[in-house]
Amino acid sequence: MVVHWQKAGWSLEAAAMSNLFAPFRVEIQLGTVTTQAWAEVQHNIIYKCPSELQVTENMKRIIDATNGMSITADILLVELDHIHKQAEYEVNKDFLSRLWKGCQFGNGRVIEDIHSAKIKLGVKDKDGNTALHFACSGGNPEIVANLLDVLDEEDVHVQNAVGQTALHLACTEGNVKIAEKLLARGGNRANFSLQNKQGETALHMACKQGNLDIVERLLAVMDPNAANLQNKTGQTQLRLAVRAGSAEIVAALSGRLDIDDVRSQDKRGDTILHLACIMNHDEVVRELIPRFGRDHLKMKGAKGLTAFREACQLGSNRAVREFSGWVDDDDLVALNSLRQTALHDAAKLNLVSVVEDFLLKARACVDAQDQDDNTALHYACEEGNAYIVKALLDVKAQIDLPNVSGQTPCDAAERNQHFDIARQLQSEVRRRHWQRSSGQTENCVSLA
Repeated sequence: MVVHWQKAGWSLEAAAMSNLFAPFRVEIQLGTVTTQAWAEVQHNIIYKCPSELQVTENMKRIIDATNGMSITADILLVELDHIHKQAEYEVNKDFLSRLWKGCQFGNGRVIEDIHSAKIKLGVKDKDGNTALHFACSGGNPEIVANLLDVLDEEDVHVQNAVGQTALHLACTEGNVKIAEKLLARGGNRANFSLQNKQGETALHMACKQGNLDIVERLLAVMDPNAANLQNKTGQTQLRLAVRAGSAEIVAALSGRLDIDDVRSQDKRGDTILHLACIMNHDEVVRELIPRFGRDHLKMKGAKGLTAFREACQLGSNRAVREFSGWVDDDDLVALNSLRQTALHDAAKLNLVSVVEDFLLKARACVDAQDQDDNTALHYACEEGNAYIVKALLDVKAQIDLPNVSGQTPCDAAERNQHFDIARQLQSEVRRRHWQRSSGQTENCVSLA
């Protein structure tokens, strides 16, 4: 292999007078450098090297360590490339500093600088950012457009030190116009799905921001298989969209994914429907319920609960309402770790829609007692949820059941100073006693 460096021509014109890149020749035997070949490498790099071109410490260590031994050619070439790039930056650092600042913050001459530059504009700063990174971060579509006119394809998709491409930054900033220009440049569609050091693609960024416009544009051009990639924390784009509460993005992604991927569980065991319920994103819950269907609504998550019961337990009222008409009797009466049914949760947290569903489908369990022997009526009285108290009394919930502390629902109401509810219960006790003593019967009154 022969590596022959010449003056770089127009791109390093500014360096020509200093003779910084005087021609030198390196001969390397492929695979290894033998003792004889290494002597020539030393001679051409060290002794023929212009004094202005500093040999790096790495290069010196390589020479010292391998003199008379062998070395892979790749190591040497990387060092030569590093020398070249460092010298290029040093010669043009004032211009590059002005250019990068202009691209990020804008100024009157940045467009002129872009088109009059004597070097390639894909040069990186110490953090790996190029002019295009700065322009995307600054959010200036005109500057981005002018850079795209002069940049090579490889420089459009270059990644910085943390793996971010210009497209990552445009999506993070939520700049639709810039994202459009970058995507319109075309090229290998795999470049639109490059992952940063956190494992995130540009689509991850757009989903985090809840930016439907950018998501739709990305999905139109990227590899479909890249629309379900996990980042380093195991989050797919779909899960991030659920977290952001964007039902439209969830719909757009779900429509492109295999249904098993939509219904999949994370490493904790939660589905995206569990996540939507935990976040109380009712519109996302509404979008996902039909995609799961009745059978898969029974999937249990990290706490051993269905998504519906997770929403009940957390008091996510908006999310809970979306399940109306979808919940089966067995899920309503299933016991959690505290031996509580959905009705217990509803009574504590004033989840009216759950009470309505429960009394319609599972009325027989209205007096179920939890591990402390509390009924739903105990909790409704304790919390002062008057509507639920009335609904339970209308279906003949027992008033005199004591809990483990010997307290009845009426005691719970008085203890928490809900005296109007306590009087209501006492009145109901008298009414029921009178009915029994007079031999009268009464049909249960429905909530409807």
